[in-house]
Amino acid sequence: MAVIKNSTLAPLTSGMRRPGDLLQLMLDSAPYTRGDLVDATGQSRTTVRFKLDQLIDAGLVNRVGEAPSTGGRPAIRFAFNPNAHVVLAIDIGSTHARIAVTNLAGDVIDDKLIEASAEPGPEEQLKTVLFESQALLVSTGRQQDLAGVGVGVPVGVDRATGLVADASGLPQWAEYDVRSRVREAFAAPVLIDNDVNLMAWGESSSLTEKTDHLIFLKLASSLSSGIIVKNQIVHGARGMAGNFAHIHVPANENVCECGKTGCLESIASGAALVAEMAEMDSSITSVIDLVTLIRQGNKHATGIVTRAGEHIGSALASYVDLLNPEVVIIGGVLSLAGDPLVNTIEETLRKQAHSSATTALRIETAHAEQRAGVLGAASMILEHVLAPETVDASIAELMSA
Repeated sequence: MAVIKNSTLAPLTSGMRRPGDLLQLMLDSAPYTRGDLVDATGQSRTTVRFKLDQLIDAGLVNRVGEAPSTGGRPAIRFAFNPNAHVVLAIDIGSTHARIAVTNLAGDVIDDKLIEASAEPGPEEQLKTVLFESQALLVSTGRQQDLAGVGVGVPVGVDRATGLVADASGLPQWAEYDVRSRVREAFAAPVLIDNDVNLMAWGESSSLTEKTDHLIFLKLASSLSSGIIVKNQIVHGARGMAGNFAHIHVPANENVCECGKTGCLESIASGAALVAEMAEMDSSITSVIDLVTLIRQGNKHATGIVTRAGEHIGSALASYVDLLNPEVVIIGGVLSLAGDPLVNTIEETLRKQAHSSATTALRIETAHAEQRAGVLGAASMILEHVLAPETVDASIAELMSA
């Protein structure tokens, strides 16, 4: 699945100072002649040839045949080489982690799901995750081609420092330096973000329609959301934007794990619903158990999740009025409860949000399934790896070697 986007070819003279800028025109992997690139950039054939040669020497562009002859010597065609390097994408959850190796177009070469609990703390979990990540990379034979590592974690991360800034659900992760720990394992650039932000990005890349404004809800043991505006993740000042779980619910007197009273998390998260159902049936110990009961038609379980859907839909209505997204995508294991939850969320949302924000709004369940997180992690690190300044720095290093 390609995650790289390319704008239409149009004269871009003012912004074409570097080889990395030229590469941006070619990221769709379509073949271009030198003449095509001269027309697109408005630059001289000599300048385009020089930049193109640098990209070829770096392995980022290949010769891919000849254009049809128009009477003279056929022009050589060139295209972006997505297999020049690979990136490693890691999506760390509370109980499992998914690891993937992709090429520079975001196409998955290989991936793996492993058990790795966050409960013992970050050191123990990352020891397992990083060992398995290195093993997967080696198994592809591309360890020497690693261009970067993207990591999603189940806690809030300050993207400026790489430190965990919100660990209310996993207090043993507080202030942990995730980025430095991953850098110890890999000699490549490392970017870290909250897992739900990367799931939002991964879901966005999976849509068939171009979507610039999106909300992704992850409904699982805990609640979280990722927000995309103008095709960019909204992080806020410290990376804490989208803290859906801690929206206040009127008349809710439950105490949340964060220490405050009335949070949506305390009344509508998977953990809260499981605890409520367990008071009637002690055999219910997980969200999967609850979902199974709902699918079997259990009235008590269905009633519990329907009430949760009303609370979630009400909170989401404020989100929609504020952000006016094109689509809301609902994912996470709790979403597998299906209609009693998803339909109730949509009905409540459309009832409470203003019609101007909901007329064209689409409500959908997750498309990328279990791969959303690694697709988002790959997208994040690829945006960095293929940025003009990163490409130019790599070429300069190659030339100085």
